[in-house]
Amino acid sequence: MSDIEKKALPKGGLTWFEVSTADITRAVSFYEAVLAECLIDVGHDEPMYMFPLHDGAVTGALIRRPGRVPSAAGVLVYLHIHGPLADAMARVAPAGGQLVTGAMVVDGVAGTFCVIEDTEGNHIGIHAIS
Repeated sequence: MSDIEKKALPKGGLTWFEVSTADITRAVSFYEAVLAECLIDVGHDEPMYMFPLHDGAVTGALIRRPGRVPSAAGVLVYLHIHGPLADAMARVAPAGGQLVTGAMVVDGVAGTFCVIEDTEGNHIGIHAIS
């Protein structure tokens, strides 16, 4: 049994997320550049690349699935990054994305946040503690 399977999850808590792609190869390149980490190919019957799993934390994957399309509307997922938010923000445009917001602070929540648009048109949040 993996560490994630042993971890007690809160009722109604986030356990997994999927980010739809039109071009999964392009999306993998984008997220690897912005997050400065390698995604993990976990696809069997369909293309799927998982975001790195750190210390049993919740993670998710980029997917390419019929009927699922990238969108700027809907649920907004925030990805935690290691290192300064400004560094990740500086990598967005060269990787083919764009900033939707500048750095933001949320009262009562540690760190800073921003929202980006990825190469597929999805809006994704980025969160950094440092």
